[in-house]
Amino acid sequence: MFWSRIEAEERAEVVHMPLAGDIAETSSNLLFSEPPEIMFDKSGTSGERINLFIKENGFLNALLEGGELSAALSGVFLKLDIDPDLVKVPILNIITPLQAIPTFSRGRLQEILFFRTVREEHGGEVVWRLFESRRRENGQLIIEYQLNKGTRDRLGRDMDLQSIDETANLNLENIAYDIEGLGCVYVPNKRPNRLVPGSVIGINDYAGCITLLD
Repeated sequence: MFWSRIEAEERAEVVHMPLAGDIAETSSNLLFSEPPEIMFDKSGTSGERINLFIKENGFLNALLEGGELSAALSGVFLKLDIDPDLVKVPILNIITPLQAIPTFSRGRLQEILFFRTVREEHGGEVVWRLFESRRRENGQLIIEYQLNKGTRDRLGRDMDLQSIDETANLNLENIAYDIEGLGCVYVPNKRPNRLVPGSVIGINDYAGCITLLD
């Protein structure tokens, strides 16, 4: 009671400065303030398709966004999706580590599970989560989806993807592709990871000065 009251009085006029956000923004601007030169053969069908990919995905803006998120959250995942009804080229998505559970082997991404909240009900007591797993099997890329209805701290039970509009309208289906890789990559902010030496997970730009920022 005594010390907490004194501390509250001492901190009454303390103002939080958004320095962390400024650091992340500055870091991204230093990397991508000038558009990178992307080298490819601009003639022919392949060149046209790459140009369309860059345009449709706002690729240069995506780099700035990804750089800022990476500086703050230690890294980002760049994921490709396809929706031929929406656009004729792959769709680039930037996913933060807060929405992914990766599996690495010998420093390389082997499997990954993406997840996000797609719906909340009853003031957040009921939570619907969409999971997307990616792995390689028999030389193919396997993508599988799962919808769970649970609570804030429990996954709950599996539900049909058509159960709610948020997922029914996405036209998701489990599928196998005859392509290399996982259709996604992890880009660490910077390494080495001083907390876990040898880890492939990066560190953010605030490593070592969290208490100072606080």
